[in-house]
Amino acid sequence: MEPITFALIAAFVILYGVVSKRLESTIISGPMVFVIFGFILSSDVSGLITSKDTLLINIIANLTLMLILFSDASRINLGLYSHKHNLPRRLLGLGLPLTIFAGTLVGLVLLTDLPLWQAAILATILAPTDAALAQAVINSERVPARIRQALNVESGLNDGYSSHSGPDGSAD
Repeated sequence: MEPITFALIAAFVILYGVVSKRLESTIISGPMVFVIFGFILSSDVSGLITSKDTLLINIIANLTLMLILFSDASRINLGLYSHKHNLPRRLLGLGLPLTIFAGTLVGLVLLTDLPLWQAAILATILAPTDAALAQAVINSERVPARIRQALNVESGLNDGYSSHSGPDGSAD
């Protein structure tokens, strides 16, 4: 990756830091902004990032994911979770399997060439809630704290289970 690309990325991160507080009150989330910026740098648009940079991009993406997951986990109010733990359990234990089932059915209807097992895999990948995409809801004061906290807990547990679960289901 060229030094100019690093400079552009650094400048963009600093600029985003300056305007991020203002963006919190809009429907535009940080991940949206960074995806658009990444697309602009891609070989499809400006060509500043090419396929030879894949390893570096992969390392940066993994480090970013670790920071986001840690950030989400650090904001969980465990006191509220211990008293209101039923809602995240319902989201994970009932809502997630129903979403996977419904997604499998939709996949079979829309993607008629897919066999059942491939539609189920696709639905399983797409079903978990990602707090980054729901940040506008999680940060909105109009949504009751119990609901916001439950979504944050569910998302954190989902991320932990889906990306780092060991053989017994516990996080590595």
